[in-house]
Amino acid sequence: MMSISRAALVLLVSLPCLAFAQDKPANQQVTRQQCDVWVQQLANRKAWPYKESYVLDSPRNSGDVAYKDVKAAYDQLADNFEVSLPSIMQGVDDNRFSHWREVPSNGVFAAYSVGHACRSLIAAHIEVYQGQIAFLDDTGVPRSLYFIESTGGYKVWYQSRKDKPLFELQLEAIDWALRQPHDKRIEPKVWNDGRAELSKFRANFVKIGKPLNPNHELQFEGK
Repeated sequence: MMSISRAALVLLVSLPCLAFAQDKPANQQVTRQQCDVWVQQLANRKAWPYKESYVLDSPRNSGDVAYKDVKAAYDQLADNFEVSLPSIMQGVDDNRFSHWREVPSNGVFAAYSVGHACRSLIAAHIEVYQGQIAFLDDTGVPRSLYFIESTGGYKVWYQSRKDKPLFELQLEAIDWALRQPHDKRIEPKVWNDGRAELSKFRANFVKIGKPLNPNHELQFEGK
């Protein structure tokens, strides 16, 4: 089994992509109905033009209006994640085509569903510890610890937590990550350094007492 070296482990002491959520003015509050519309807008108006789920060459018309509509909806859901979470959960099993992007580990261009987009939104906003401890697997793919999967999947995770505020959901995930045993693929010192940084991260998170905004947005070629 390959041991992950310090160079391969991603440890971010400071996270420029994370910010603490700001309260929106009353006139900027969004409704559940608006969020439902955005989730529906994640379904691309144009069908994936290939039989396979991935292709080797960049898909055609990557920057057209249909893709921009998907991105606009995705980014709105990300910006309003706490209020939109119930709507996003309704889409986690939606198999309609949403968007495509290049897979960094192998260079193919893969099609992604509405469900994948919804699951990505949830993971980015709940598993906020991932920037503190992550590593590359044997194939060079970034990996981390996956709290939501450990609970039995997205629907199981949400069912018993749907009334909790975002701050508590994020804190639960951070605490779970801190309890995980040493991953044998990672050198002990590197693993311990990552846990130490995550402990500092947690202390600052609790001190401020607000949920984190990962500034997450949809990325695809032709943006």
